Amino acid sequence: MTRPRIVLGVVVATLVAGLGTADATAGRPQPPASIVTQGSTTTIKQATVVCPDARGGPAGQVTWVRAAGTGDGILNGAAAVTATAVTQKSQDFAPAGDSIGLAPYGLAFGGRIDKGSRALAFTGTGSSAVGLGAVQVTRATSGPSRGIEAVSCAEPGTEFTFVGGSTIVGNELRLVLTNIDDSVAIVDITLLGASGPLNLTGATNGIEVKPHQRRSIDLVKLGPNEVELTAMVTAVTGRVAAAETTSRLDGSIPRGVEWIPDAGPAARRSLIPGMIQDPGRKTLVLADPGTEAANVSVQVVSDTGTFTPAGLESVSVNPGSVTSVNVTSALSGHPGALLVTSDQPVVAGASQEVGSTTSAMTDVTWSTQTAPLNGTAVLPTVPIGAGRDVLLSLTAVHQDATVTITPTGPIDPTASTFPPPVHVKVPAGQTVSADLGSLLGTTAADLSVRVTTDPAGGPVTASAVFREPAPDGTLVGQVGLVSVPSVIQLPSVREDPTVAGARPGEVQPSASP
Repeated sequence: MTRPRIVLGVVVATLVAGLGTADATAGRPQPPASIVTQGSTTTIKQATVVCPDARGGPAGQVTWVRAAGTGDGILNGAAAVTATAVTQKSQDFAPAGDSIGLAPYGLAFGGRIDKGSRALAFTGTGSSAVGLGAVQVTRATSGPSRGIEAVSCAEPGTEFTFVGGSTIVGNELRLVLTNIDDSVAIVDITLLGASGPLNLTGATNGIEVKPHQRRSIDLVKLGPNEVELTAMVTAVTGRVAAAETTSRLDGSIPRGVEWIPDAGPAARRSLIPGMIQDPGRKTLVLADPGTEAANVSVQVVSDTGTFTPAGLESVSVNPGSVTSVNVTSALSGHPGALLVTSDQPVVAGASQEVGSTTSAMTDVTWSTQTAPLNGTAVLPTVPIGAGRDVLLSLTAVHQDATVTITPTGPIDPTASTFPPPVHVKVPAGQTVSADLGSLLGTTAADLSVRVTTDPAGGPVTASAVFREPAPDGTLVGQVGLVSVPSVIQLPSVREDPTVAGARPGEVQPSASP
């Protein structure tokens, strides 16, 4: 999951200045003894995440959207979570609840959106703020937006990286920037293509996102005719919640829609989970944002073990550029994950197409490099039934691992009891695909679950895959799962007595060297 915004309780610390040293020079006077406040931890008090576009409308399009945390999350029978609508109109920045179908459900808060389009900022307070995360899943079985689009809702921040997405004819690629704060945000966008950084003559610098509004940026106009594009978003003033959506039409034939997940910072070693076994083209996309060429090797961690496919022992990525590699045959029809190792930091993602033997229509899903679980993650939106499946793709690279899946809502909305937790073992060097419907004993439910790793075992990297049969082929989408800590470590601070009494605007020299 994305990491929610954290607002701590009141923490008061005096100004930190230079520290005293030993008497290195004879006769040097020593500063007065300083007061040291030891480091400590504090519980998260408030958290906010932003879902970029909860919408519904033509062709039976609906969105399931829900937020939940890893804390108790229930006060007087209802989760302490609220939602605020955000559109391109500042006057729409207002509480959203019953009017659009949002309500408490178990330990979560959300619902089904049947019409309209808006971002939703979910804010949890008290115990509901602990480990807060949200997921939106949009589906349409026909029309130009046919497919499943799934995305983890983002914490407002200053840095985002989206790897992949095409701007060639027939494709749509958009950045959605949401500002929930009271002040304007100024954003710079850097685009990398196959030949290097795109020269956009200032068109992507200083983009203004007004307070309490959402803005859409058309990347096809900014960087046309790129087979694969990487977009790096930097808020130089303020904060935004950024998301990227892609879709493709072949004439009038829909060929897939999906949100491309935030890949985070570049790394020398990363894992892309959630590679599905369904037939269809699978493409690894690598971007090197640095100034030196990267030499990359790729391993597959499948349900049968870990291996290096022929041709993936060494892939070169030029500095400031994007390279794509067909990995369809490397997966050989098995579920798995891609382990990426490089001598220079890179960012990585993968697209996967699914289709039908009776139709030219396809759908597409994107995964990206994802951190291993280091505690508990939440999957608040688990729609099961009418042929819909939700699979957890679980990968353990080095050690055997065990994952516990705990429902936080009832199978029957009229019931007050939750199904018991279930445990899934993941052998070292393998990927396990866990069917939540089968594990929890249900063929029709809309659940929320927590996913926790056993600390006695090894780390696990996880992705949730949403699948649904449709008249013209399978629909698919997915989100990566990321743990969120329940406490924040506060650093130790040292008070300099020579400045502790200063009033605002005063400058007092420190006695420390």
